[in-house]
Amino acid sequence: MHEQLIETKIPIFKGKGAKNNKIVIKALALYGPLIKYDIFKVAQRIGSKKRVYYETLSRRVDDLKNKDYIKQAGTRTITVGKRKDKSPTYGLTWRGLIASLVFEDVRSNTLSTIKKNLHSALPRKISLGNLELEAGETYPLILEFMAKAYPPEVLEAWITAGLLSFLRQTPSIERIEQEDLWGYALPTVREAASEVNRSYPQEAKARIGALAELLDNPKTLELAKKGIPAIANYYSQQLEALQSIVMILNAVRQVILDLKPEDKASEKVMQELPKLLLKDSSIKGENSP
Repeated sequence: MHEQLIETKIPIFKGKGAKNNKIVIKALALYGPLIKYDIFKVAQRIGSKKRVYYETLSRRVDDLKNKDYIKQAGTRTITVGKRKDKSPTYGLTWRGLIASLVFEDVRSNTLSTIKKNLHSALPRKISLGNLELEAGETYPLILEFMAKAYPPEVLEAWITAGLLSFLRQTPSIERIEQEDLWGYALPTVREAASEVNRSYPQEAKARIGALAELLDNPKTLELAKKGIPAIANYYSQQLEALQSIVMILNAVRQVILDLKPEDKASEKVMQELPKLLLKDSSIKGENSP
């Protein structure tokens, strides 16, 4: 992919430690939450031919945790000599999951990566307007739909286009709070989906069929009955807000176009703008059902 763009927007992949940072992120993406020693064992398989040291990777894990690319996902009981102990497992955060998509073998196994990092990387609840859905029941259904609706090569094209669009349109991902990342990602995901739909129009029927099949599952049907009205209501509210903004802009435009050089602009605007807004809102009321 575009190395310079990646290094600019994902700073952990540039400079000292970048090579081992890539190994840790890639290992967790492909295998899910691991203890440090298991990350070290995986690194020996997926890393470069140059020797990888446990102490170095351990420091990289700690640094990536401090920068919110990974977090403690749980614990695992290990045996040290004759003594049993608990060792923390580490998984990708939402930031780390996005960073992992720079690797081709992660993008080509995106659904598997998401499944393996589901509980560490993605929010526990999904908010749709006033409705909150439990991630535990929602994500598996979304992944099932994606697996049925998109052949691997189409899904990879979508993820690649979405990642590049995201990186071009956002600042460094370390400057974006975890909870705000989805807000940045959603528009680029939509944009990439539109691009993929144009490139693979023959797949549209398959996507409709996959969605219809999911509705045969009672849990999916119940979720759709709750979710689809909530989504429709959410976007309806967004549209109303947008219409209000357009109304104000049109009123401002009209006042400005009518201004003459001899007018005192501030007084004219304060005098005429409320009249136009009142007129537009009354017209809108008359046209409402």
